[in-house]
Amino acid sequence: MKLTLAEYEIFKLLIRRVGQTVSREEIANSIDSHRFDSGVESINILIGRIRKKLDPKKYDTFIQTVRGIGYRFVEN
Repeated sequence: MKLTLAEYEIFKLLIRRVGQTVSREEIANSIDSHRFDSGVESINILIGRIRKKLDPKKYDTFIQTVRGIGYRFVEN
């Protein structure tokens, strides 16, 4: 799976905290804000890109949205 640097940093954070909710603020802090826009909409777009790359036919994992807070990486 090919990821951009920002996608990789977010994905790495989520899998380190598998099963735990990671706030959007924590996600924003995990990426290099000098190189990437770390606003809420940008994070949502990056998460969407990661989800598309995590083909559920190949990976038995997914990213859940925790409304108003952030995201959670869940393994089945």
